[in-house]
Amino acid sequence: MALGALLGAYLEDDSGGLRALLPLAGRSLLEYQVRCAAAAGAAPIVVMVERVPQALQDAFERLRHDGYGVFPVSDVHELLSFPFMVNRSDRQVTVTGFSVQNVPRGLRVLGYRVLNTNETHGLINVGYLGGGSRKDNVTAYRDYFGKSITVPPRSPSSYYAMVEVRLTGKVRTDLTGCVVHYTTAGERFTQTLGCAYRFRPF
Repeated sequence: MALGALLGAYLEDDSGGLRALLPLAGRSLLEYQVRCAAAAGAAPIVVMVERVPQALQDAFERLRHDGYGVFPVSDVHELLSFPFMVNRSDRQVTVTGFSVQNVPRGLRVLGYRVLNTNETHGLINVGYLGGGSRKDNVTAYRDYFGKSITVPPRSPSSYYAMVEVRLTGKVRTDLTGCVVHYTTAGERFTQTLGCAYRFRPF
């Protein structure tokens, strides 16, 4: 599955210019990062901007001329998958909800989705939201969020959760702590799964 890249080109240096335009290895920092992302197989490459001065526009044009698919956007949504759920107990578990423990400043949680791998042809994280550019490949599937999900004993779940976030500003720390709420044998529990999602401006 292709891996998308989200870069930021909105932070300013001490002189008021964009850090993304600082020179590095004979080109701008942004161009260097785009080339690195493309070399790693990332596509599409989405660049979060607040303004597009001529120098930034010129950098975009150079990248497109060299064959790089770069998409500047001012409103970025992203769907992030929770870790895959596995019931390792001898009792049936009923998952009742999901939440995120630590949401850094600069990100806003818009909601959650729960998909079934039996309906997504076994794929996990089918959704990438880059300014809404590929949202249809998520909304085409049934959303099970808000419904009870049963996981048999000693079995993996066929369902997986995703959190939709919006980039609203500068993000300096990671989004962490994927929380699963569930019941088993008539008791309620919450479990925090290890997860970390990094949004970093360049």
